[in-house]
Amino acid sequence: MTAPVPPAPELVVVRAGLQDLVVDGCPRHALRVGLVEGGPLDPWALRRGNLLHGNPPAAAGLECVGRGPTLRAERGPIRLTLTGGFSAIADGRVWPAGRPLTLGPGAEVRLDASPPGLRGWLAVAGGLAVPAVFGSRSADRPGGLPGLAGRPLAPGDRLPVGPAPAGPAPACAAPNGSGLLRRCAPTSSAGGSWSAPAPTGPDCGWSARRYCRT
Repeated sequence: MTAPVPPAPELVVVRAGLQDLVVDGCPRHALRVGLVEGGPLDPWALRRGNLLHGNPPAAAGLECVGRGPTLRAERGPIRLTLTGGFSAIADGRVWPAGRPLTLGPGAEVRLDASPPGLRGWLAVAGGLAVPAVFGSRSADRPGGLPGLAGRPLAPGDRLPVGPAPAGPAPACAAPNGSGLLRRCAPTSSAGGSWSAPAPTGPDCGWSARRYCRT
């Protein structure tokens, strides 16, 4: 009899920041259906945090602006690192950017900007395991695509944490050559593919007009 698989660790949002978005370093291959690439404003900042944990460089994390969220670890421990102009406050101590922090089960951390910083990036050992669509886990607010349906974090949100990688970093998913990217990489650990009905996306009116079918 196979033993049950224990639930994955999660980060639970206790308090949301001004704008906290799930981002990763994989480009979204969907300009032909009117969706921009997405991703972090500073890809190298997120990449540095991922490399500190041995993650694939493009693993998903958080991008925070101004004031970050308060997060609680469930089924930890969970290892975190901040990069950019942010620091973390846990157990009454300030953890500067670039210094790894381990949260035990039930422990909380508050992320906040460190003057003169405005943006910060949170990398998690194992990456945030939200579903990928069109090869990316990055939030797309106009399109309502992954990273919690494209919206910023809200209190009560639960962010699953993936297992730390044991082998070489996987490449980002690439388009399969179909003109309208009807199929893309698996969207969850259960496998399968996500199918797009080839609409004109919400960004067709500006950045991707020449890539969209009208």
